[in-house]
Amino acid sequence: MITKQSIPLYRDGRHYDALNSDLVADIPFYVEEAKRAGGPVLELACGTGRLTIPIVQIGVGIFGLDLSASMLAHARTKANAASVKIQFVEADCRDFDLGRQFALIFMAFNSMQHLHDYASQAALFANVRKHLAEGGRVIFDVFNPRMGF
Repeated sequence: MITKQSIPLYRDGRHYDALNSDLVADIPFYVEEAKRAGGPVLELACGTGRLTIPIVQIGVGIFGLDLSASMLAHARTKANAASVKIQFVEADCRDFDLGRQFALIFMAFNSMQHLHDYASQAALFANVRKHLAEGGRVIFDVFNPRMGF
C-alpha cells in the first residue's frame, strides 16, 4: 500500500510547499466554508497547513490531521511563524479517534485519491461519520481524469 511516507513528494514539507506555491485558488472556497460552518473544523490530509492556517486566521477553530510527520513538522513551523495555534495530529485518516465531532470535515487537493481500495475508502468515511456533528458537512475533492481523447 502507498503511504505518504513512501512518496518522495511528502518527505519534506518545504519541498512540497515549493512545488505547490502557486496553488491558492481553492483557499477562499475552504475559508468561506469554514466560516459558514462556524467551527470546529477538521482537515484530513492537512499536509503543511496550506488551508488550516488561513482558516484559523479568520477565527475558526480547526484541527489538522495528516499521516506524514515531516509535513506536520513544517505545518507547525508555519503556524508558529504566523502566530496561530492549531492542533495538528499525526494519524491515518482511516484509523483515528479525536474524541469529538466537527461541524465541517474536509479533505482537499485530491488527497482522497491516495486511498486506492474500497476498504480504505470505507474506513475513511466511517471515521468521517463518527467525527461529524449532527447537521455537519463533508467536503472532498478528487481529480476526475478525462480518459477519452
